[in-house]
Amino acid sequence: GRCNLYLVRSAAPGTAEFIAPLNADGPGKSDAFNWLPHGGVNQSQKTARVSTDGQTLLFRSQNKLSAYENKGTPELYRYRIGEGIDCVSCDPSGAAPTGTPSLASIGLSSPYITGEFNYTLTRNLSAEGNQVFFETTDALVGTDTNGLGGCPEVGFASGTPFRTCLDAYEWEAQGTGSCQAPNADGGCVYLLSSGKSTDASYFADASAGGEDAFVVTRSPLVPQDQDQLYDVYDARVGGGLAGQNAVPSVPCENEGCRGPVKQPPTFASPGTASFSGPPNPKPKKAKKKARHHKGKGKGKGKGKSTHKKHRAKSQGKVGR
Repeated sequence: GRCNLYLVRSAAPGTAEFIAPLNADGPGKSDAFNWLPHGGVNQSQKTARVSTDGQTLLFRSQNKLSAYENKGTPELYRYRIGEGIDCVSCDPSGAAPTGTPSLASIGLSSPYITGEFNYTLTRNLSAEGNQVFFETTDALVGTDTNGLGGCPEVGFASGTPFRTCLDAYEWEAQGTGSCQAPNADGGCVYLLSSGKSTDASYFADASAGGEDAFVVTRSPLVPQDQDQLYDVYDARVGGGLAGQNAVPSVPCENEGCRGPVKQPPTFASPGTASFSGPPNPKPKKAKKKARHHKGKGKGKGKGKSTHKKHRAKSQGKVGR
C-alpha cells in the first residue's frame, strides 16, 4: 500500500530490485515530482535524473533514507548500483533542515518549433553520476552565512516565491575531482555561489561531464564584477580567466590623487661626535685699516680732524 522505488535490468526482464520506499501522499507530494513530465511553462520542475550509463539515479524523497534526521523535509538522494544510497543535500553537521532543496528554480521559456514544445532538463547529474548540482537554503558549509540573520521569502512579479539565502552547491563522490576525504554522506559538498549575498543565487545548468557549472547570482565572484546586477558565472574545473581577477583602476579624486607619504630622510651622525684631539684654533680678528684723506688744510693733522668731524655729523652722533 505504499509507493516504492525499484530497479529493473534489461538483461533480466520480469524481475525487479527494491531500492527504497517513497511517499507520494505527504505534504506537497514531494516524491511524486520525480515522475513529472519534462516540464512546461509555469510547471513544477521534475526532481529526478538518471546518468547517461544508467548506473546512477538522483531523486528526491521526504522519507528518511539515510542516517540524517530530515524530519519529513524532502532531501536529494543519489543511488548507484552496487553502492547504495547517499544523501547529497543533507547537512553534514546534522543540523535540522530549513528548507527543501531543488534542482533548478529558474524556469525558461520553451521554444515552440513546428507546432511542438521542446523541453530540456537541466544537467544536475553528470554523465558518470559522480557530480550532483543543486540549490538549497541550508548552510552545508561554514562559509555559507547569508541565512544567519533570517531568510525571508520574496517573490517575482509573476508570483513565484523564492528565499533570499538560496545558494548553489555541488556534491562529488569520494575519489572524484578534489574529493579524497569525504565531508558529507559518501562524498564532499562544495559551495558554488558566495554564500554571502542577500539575494538568491541559482543553479542554471552544467556541462555533460560536470566540468562546468553555470550559476546565476548578483554576488561578485571575481573582482572584475563591480555592479549589483545578476550575472552568469561558469564555475569551471581549473579556474577562469586571469583577467577576471584584476581590479579595474578607479580615477583618483582630491586627496586620493596624492601619493603615499614619504618617510623623512635620515641623516648620519656628525663626524665630530666621535672625534678625539685638540679643538680647532680660534680664528684671528682682522685688523682695521685707518683711512687717510687729504684735507684742504696745510697740515696732515688738520685734514684728519676735518674727516672725523664730518663723519660724526653724517651719522647723527654727538660726542667727544
